[in-house]
Amino acid sequence: MNQTVVMNAVIRVIVLALVFSAMFGVVYGAGVWIVPLIGNTDKAILAAINPDTYAPGFDQFFRAVTDYTNLLIALPLISWMVAYAVYALIPRYKFYVAGFLAVEAVFALVQGRVVPEKIGIGSGLLILLSICAVIGLAAHLLHVSVFRRIIPGYKTYVTGLLGIEAIVVVGLAATGRLWPNSVYMGANVLLVVSSAFFLGLAAYLFHTMDDDAMRRFARVFWLVLISIYLTDAFGTNRIKEAIARPRPFNDANKPWNESVRRIPDEYLQGRNSYPSGHVSGTFGLLTPIFWHVRNRKVRAALVGWGCLQGISRVYTAAHFPFDCLMGGLLGFGVGTLVFFTLWGRTTWPPQEPAAGKQPYPVT
Repeated sequence: MNQTVVMNAVIRVIVLALVFSAMFGVVYGAGVWIVPLIGNTDKAILAAINPDTYAPGFDQFFRAVTDYTNLLIALPLISWMVAYAVYALIPRYKFYVAGFLAVEAVFALVQGRVVPEKIGIGSGLLILLSICAVIGLAAHLLHVSVFRRIIPGYKTYVTGLLGIEAIVVVGLAATGRLWPNSVYMGANVLLVVSSAFFLGLAAYLFHTMDDDAMRRFARVFWLVLISIYLTDAFGTNRIKEAIARPRPFNDANKPWNESVRRIPDEYLQGRNSYPSGHVSGTFGLLTPIFWHVRNRKVRAALVGWGCLQGISRVYTAAHFPFDCLMGGLLGFGVGTLVFFTLWGRTTWPPQEPAAGKQPYPVT
């Protein structure tokens, strides 16, 4: 490997580690010094956002946002990536066609929908992987020319798998088997509609993107994965444990919280309120996509979605406003850092060539 390339990669990783540490220090420091100073302001803003009485439509909407946002980002993204892996590997004689079903089966397994709890997750995964290995070996024995004669338009068929997944997930949501709200049925309806839309969007984008665009978007997936892992595992969770700020409904906030309205299905009393993991996770997921897309309206929609997540956490009194603000800044900061220190700019399309000049790639 070229020594310059290795050195460049090392420098990027060092910069990533140093800047991430600085971000961690800023958010942690704000928890130590600023949170105690703004307690009353935080409570006043929460009281203003949290409704005094049942708000038809708003309660259902914000319950759906707070519960399902990160699922509706992650699941279509994972599904698209698995479909792309299947599409890219089929012409190379690989047997990972079973991978699509495997990932979706794992998702169902973890939720306890397929394998009974008495079997256990570990045993269930072992059984699942064994089945996939057998299926994969059989598929591997088929020569690519044979496979292409059977399924000449294999991209269309992989798109069909995404469509089937959308139907299955929507069916689970519609029958109340996918994290249902026990009180607000309207939130469940929003989950059904949103699942159909975002999984359908994943299928549509997969089928309409050309191969170059798909390769670039596949890189975005790995950037999202790194971003959310750094944000949650090394950022939010560590700071939460260190600061241990009580949530609004914790007994430490009595008698003030006795006047705050409790939203059904969202009554959190524990500590570790700062920063908001929901909000940092949402921005950690969305930020690499935000920098990848070039359309300002799409970017505005992504930021708006992240902000709605923050408002929903305050509306349901799961977090104080400052928790959500700093969670959003942490997620956005880490996502931006990951994008620009790693290979994020290579996900941009080639720049338009000037007159009489050849296009050149973004590096």
